[in-house]
Amino acid sequence: MDAGDVYFCVNYGVCDQPTLEALRGNQKLSPLTLTMAIDRTNDPFFPNKGYRANVGAEVANTFTLSDYRYNRLAGGGAAWYQVRKRGAVGARISAGWVRSLGSTFQAVGVSESLGGGVLHPRKRFYSGGANSVRGFGENQLGPRVLTVPIGVLQTHDSTNLACASGADVTTCDPNAPGMKDRDFEPRPLGGNFLLEGSIEARFPVWQALTGAAFVDAGTLTQHIDPTLPKKKTGITPGFGLRYASPVGPIRGDIALNPGATESLPVVTEKIVNGQRTLVTLTQRRTYNPTAGGFLNRLVVHLSIGEPF
Repeated sequence: MDAGDVYFCVNYGVCDQPTLEALRGNQKLSPLTLTMAIDRTNDPFFPNKGYRANVGAEVANTFTLSDYRYNRLAGGGAAWYQVRKRGAVGARISAGWVRSLGSTFQAVGVSESLGGGVLHPRKRFYSGGANSVRGFGENQLGPRVLTVPIGVLQTHDSTNLACASGADVTTCDPNAPGMKDRDFEPRPLGGNFLLEGSIEARFPVWQALTGAAFVDAGTLTQHIDPTLPKKKTGITPGFGLRYASPVGPIRGDIALNPGATESLPVVTEKIVNGQRTLVTLTQRRTYNPTAGGFLNRLVVHLSIGEPF
């Protein structure tokens, strides 16, 4: 794909140099996959009794003719216990693990001196969202970096001559006076190890309307780039309503974000002779967009279908 570093980081969350170099080339991704699943629930749309489970193993290597080489395991299960006629208590757990192989560097033509590993973004694990840990936005639980336009940094850090002139944009201060959390965009990096779980109680409210109270938890770890955040964990309680429509439950959930303050790397761009290059600032940003009150910590999800 013919694109600059900034394009990959902003649009795909790929901000580590080895994977950036690999994505620019013509590479083969051809895994061999084996999956197994079992479903013993009483209803595909509105289960309140039974269980289901699935597991999958994936390998990409020389014998599968793949340039991206890795081993990957993922699986999960859920079970429900009926309470009276329309109520239920359900629980789910899911886990995943992936590891890139050292031979990937040579296969994709990337130098091992760049450090980290090379793992295609589609094969990483992500957490957070309507069907995951609902106290976070889509894919926002896990290691992240912040992106910000260079013009925004130069405007607020105008007294820093190296930053304002563009001579050395890595010296720009992401915590300069006047800069707000909304000036930055969090980009999920994905990870190598995922563990999630949920407990949910569902109960009738009125006719086709049902309610739910839940607690979600998850943790995501990455070993792709040792210079970036390695792990993030979250536990988020919440409640929701479901309407039983002909196409399945129309669902609205509200969950409480932990509201923790993070120190995150900040990525911007420098332009030299018309070429845009990704750079990481020397300083990190103290980042907490949920600060300022209880309501700022509430995350709303609207979707179709039960979360599990």
